Amino acid sequence: MRRLLIWLFLICPVIAMPVEQVPNPLVAHNSWFSDTAGVLNANSMKVLNREIDAMEFGNGTQLTVVTVANTAGDDPKAYATRLFNHWGVGEDGVNNGVLILLVTEARRIEIEVGDGANRFLTDAECSDILQSRVVPRFKEGDYNGGVVQAVRGVISDLRGVDYQASAPIEASTDRFPVADPVVATSDDNDAMYDSSNLPAWATGGLGLSLLMGVLGLRRHLRNRPRACPGCRIAMSRLDEQADDAHLDDGQRREESLGSVDYDVWVCRQCDEKNIISYAKWFSAFSACRSCGYKALETTSTTLRSATTSSEGEGRRDENCRHCKYKRTSTYSIARIQESTSSSSSSSSSSSSSSGFGGGSSSGGGSGASW
Repeated sequence: MRRLLIWLFLICPVIAMPVEQVPNPLVAHNSWFSDTAGVLNANSMKVLNREIDAMEFGNGTQLTVVTVANTAGDDPKAYATRLFNHWGVGEDGVNNGVLILLVTEARRIEIEVGDGANRFLTDAECSDILQSRVVPRFKEGDYNGGVVQAVRGVISDLRGVDYQASAPIEASTDRFPVADPVVATSDDNDAMYDSSNLPAWATGGLGLSLLMGVLGLRRHLRNRPRACPGCRIAMSRLDEQADDAHLDDGQRREESLGSVDYDVWVCRQCDEKNIISYAKWFSAFSACRSCGYKALETTSTTLRSATTSSEGEGRRDENCRHCKYKRTSTYSIARIQESTSSSSSSSSSSSSSSGFGGGSSSGGGSGASW
């Protein structure tokens, strides 16, 4: 194990990333994502870019996501605030921007919220998004899935608000609407930032080394020998057919759905048993709020499309493939605005230089570690 960690350290050099050197995604490639740590799925970013575009078109909210290996010695929260104001995320005067910062080496994520958006996306709501939806994914090693949950949690709270209103307007009866499942493609590890901003060895060799290191470490941890906690002799791992006899109905259902894979280790001498779960990084199923198994399937249907004069309406159907739990809820779809926020902020000097609208943040939001 120690040799493997030393190997990873040698092939994965650390790149310090001061705020001024973070590639601006709008300027570099007209995207909301600057994945300098190389941990996000390319197809996920394409899907989420469209969802963020729709939110910005609706009420001007700008949401950007940045991943870095480290913050060059700065506190992650202070780093997020400085980067937010350096780019000017959100509209000038409205301050309806949000920046999500993931720092992989510090195992820290921050949601930085503009002063105008903070009335609708409060610090407590940011904390709830992170603790209930994001941190559990990160603990499983699923950075991409955690970021997807963070983005959709923010969109759920902000896509239907009116920033001229004195109180928040609920956009949905369910805080976390589920869009179409994000499916991995062959370009999962494509860089989504301008490679000219980094040395050639960093964009090519480092990305490949990180991928190989993560996969190798995960495989090593899963396949390493295990000693029986009782008699201390080596345990044996059962094959996929034999381990089913040791799983309960819900666990077998998760395996059949492909949402979780289980390894069963047994001691041939004292019959000690150890069942270890491995959640799949990309799955169309989530944890059921009734039985707790990762067998909940969610579909969304548009009942009435939004227009420039009225909101639309959608229906969300939840169905557990294990315990038969069912739930149906409705949510509102933001009214289509006749003009985009970019036209109203085109006179801003920040917009012309950074691609964002010139918004600011005083440090609102929340962070979490795992």
